[in-house]
Amino acid sequence: MTTSAKSRTAVTGVLAAGAAASALFAGAALGSAPTANASCASFFGLGNSASCSSTPLSFAIALGNGATAHASGLLGVAFAVGTNSAASAGDAFTLATALGNGSTATANGLFGIAAQLGPNGSAITQGSGLIANPGLNIALNVSALGAPTNSSTVIAGGPGAAGNIALNLFGRGTANNPDSMKVTSHGLLNIATNWGGHDNVIEAGDAATSSLLNLTTNLFGSNTSVTAEGGIFNWATNVLGQNNTVATNGSLVNTASNILGSNNTVTTVGGYANWARNILGNGNTVTITGGYGNAVRNLFGGGNTVTVSGGGYGSTAQNWFGTGNAVTVTAGIYNTATNLLGGNNNTLSSTGGYQNAVYNFVGSNNTLTVGGAGSNYNLALNTLSSNNAVTAGGAGGNFTAGFNLLGGTNTVNAGPGPGALAGTIFTNGQTVTKVGPGIAINNFRIGGAQATGGSSSKAPSSKAGDNSKKSAKKSGTAGSKRGNN
Repeated sequence: MTTSAKSRTAVTGVLAAGAAASALFAGAALGSAPTANASCASFFGLGNSASCSSTPLSFAIALGNGATAHASGLLGVAFAVGTNSAASAGDAFTLATALGNGSTATANGLFGIAAQLGPNGSAITQGSGLIANPGLNIALNVSALGAPTNSSTVIAGGPGAAGNIALNLFGRGTANNPDSMKVTSHGLLNIATNWGGHDNVIEAGDAATSSLLNLTTNLFGSNTSVTAEGGIFNWATNVLGQNNTVATNGSLVNTASNILGSNNTVTTVGGYANWARNILGNGNTVTITGGYGNAVRNLFGGGNTVTVSGGGYGSTAQNWFGTGNAVTVTAGIYNTATNLLGGNNNTLSSTGGYQNAVYNFVGSNNTLTVGGAGSNYNLALNTLSSNNAVTAGGAGGNFTAGFNLLGGTNTVNAGPGPGALAGTIFTNGQTVTKVGPGIAINNFRIGGAQATGGSSSKAPSSKAGDNSKKSAKKSGTAGSKRGNN
C-alpha cells in the first residue's frame, strides 16, 4: 500500500512537471498568457482563452494586438492576422481568414469559406448546417490598401441559401459605412462580384430565396447598384460608368447590362429571355416589364427612354445615337420601334398588335406611332426629315403603312385599312390621310372619293366652246384637293 501511494504521488508529480514545462514552452513561443492585446493560439480545444478558442479537431490562431480567432465547428479553422483583426469559423468544415488591420472573417454553414484580405473590411458566409440552410458558400473580400475604417462587406448565403459566391476585388466604400461597398449573394448557386470602383451595392438572388444561378457583376463602376433578384439564370452587369442602376427581378434568363455610360437605369422586371442594355450614353432609361423574348437597347445616345412594357413577346425597342428620344413598344407580339441616328426629341411608339414596326432614320422632333389593339402588319416610317407626325394602323388596323421622306412639318395618317398607304415625299407642311384601301402620296391618290372642284355635269353649248374648255381646264386643276377615304 505504501508503495502504491508513492507511485501515485510520483505520477502526479510527473504530470504536474509536464504541465509546467508545457506552459513554459508555450509562454516562450507565444509570450505571456494570452490577453485581448496579444497573439494567441488554440488547437483541438487546448489553450482556449478570451481571444482564441477551438473545439476538438479545430484550431484558431490570432496574431496582432487585439486580434481574435475562434473555431467552434468540426474541422474548423480560424486565422486572424493584424491589429484588431477577427476570424470565426462556426460550423463544420469551415475556414475563416482575416488578414489586415481591422479585418473580419466569419464562416458559418457547412463548408463555408470566408476570407477578408486587406484592411477594414469583412467577409461573411451564412448558414446553419441544417438541411434548410446548409451553407456551402464562399465570401472573398480583397480591400484596397488604405481602405477607410469598416468600409466594405461581402456576404454569401442567407436563409434557405446554399452554394453562393460573393466577391469584391479592391472596391472601396465610405468610412464607418460597411453597406456603402456591399456585395451579397444569396439563394441557390448565385454569384455576385465587384471589381474595383467605389460605393457599389451588388446583389445576386433572393426574393425570398426563390433564386437559382443568377449572376451580377460590376467592373470598375462607382455608386452603382447591380441587382439580379429571384428567378433563374438572370444576369445583371455594369461595366464602368457611374451612378447606374442595373437590375433583373424574377422569372428566368433575363439580362440587364450597362457599358460605359453614367446615370443610367437599365431594368428587366419579370418575364423570360428578355434583354435590356445601354452602351455608352448618359442619363438613359432602358426598361423591359414582363413578357418574353423582348429586347431594348440604347447605343451612344443621352437622355433617352427605351421601353418594352405590358407583356407580349419577341418585341424590340432601340435607340442608336441621338438625345432625348422616347422609343416604346407596349404589349403585342414581334413589334419593333427603332430610332437610328435620330437626332433629338423623337417619339416612337408601337402600341400593341402583331408584327407592327415604327422607324425613324435621321431627323429630330418627329412623332411616329404604329399599331393598336387587334392591329397587324402596320408600318410607320420617317427618313431624313424633322418635325413630322406619322401614324399607321390604329385599333384594329391591318396591312397599313405611313411614311415621310425628305420633308418637314408633314402629318401622315394611314389606317385602319386594310391596305391603306399614305405618305409624303420631298414636300413640307402637308396633311395626307388614307383611311381605307388605296394609296395617298402627296397629291396622288388611288382609291377613295375625289372632290371635283364644282364643275357642271351638263354638256357645254356650242356658243360657249372656248369658255367651256377654259372652265374644264380650271376644274381639272382643282382636282388636287383630295378626300380622305
